Amino acid sequence: MIGVKSKSSSFEPRFSFSRMFRNLDRVQDLVVFCGGVILVLKMIFILADIVMALKTDLDFQTFISQSLFLLILVDLFRLLTVYLKDHRIVVSIAVEVTILCVLREIIVQGLMHIDEIHLFAMCNVLLVLGCLMLIAREVEKKKH
Repeated sequence: MIGVKSKSSSFEPRFSFSRMFRNLDRVQDLVVFCGGVILVLKMIFILADIVMALKTDLDFQTFISQSLFLLILVDLFRLLTVYLKDHRIVVSIAVEVTILCVLREIIVQGLMHIDEIHLFAMCNVLLVLGCLMLIAREVEKKKH
């Protein structure tokens, strides 16, 4: 039986949906990985800016703003690494990032320069995000 090809059970048609989605998943992983590399590069640039600012005359508000932005990037990187490992988004980390963003805006703008309506809205957003974080952590505890 020379020249006879055996069909294996793992044969997939050339344009199967499972193969297409597997390839799309790989492309998505590559995009997320590239985003992580870009985040690391941005963190390095921010650290360099902070070190340069420490050597010169330092504006405290800029220093705090850059430091909080660095923390936001660290949490985003953590979110991306968990996604690449487990292929899921951890809600508690996403909520932490959002809380940090809102707090950074409050600190950067200054509490006295925010009008009452925006301050009330930000407080409500923080309250809802805090409740969401507690719920997400309780759900994660029950899973483990």
